Amino acid sequence: MIVQAEEMKQEKFDRKSRAGFKPHKLFDYLIDHCGFKNDADIAARLKSTAPAISRTRQKVFKVGPTLILAVYDETDLSIEQIRELCK
Repeated sequence: MIVQAEEMKQEKFDRKSRAGFKPHKLFDYLIDHCGFKNDADIAARLKSTAPAISRTRQKVFKVGPTLILAVYDETDLSIEQIRELCK
């Protein structure tokens, strides 16, 4: 049986914790500076799904460790830079 750590699950989070959270900045940076074309291209290159990227952009999902590592693997950004882009 595979057990996933709580912080690794992509789940909905409450409205209060969304206030300072800006995932659209990360996705816009990827499009503007890293050669991604659009959200569908981001999803394909990060081995995610377009609905998951859309929900993250709309603050339904948070940018979790799996997405951060996928961005890290696909770009030359450091983990710290990726986290800063989400703030």
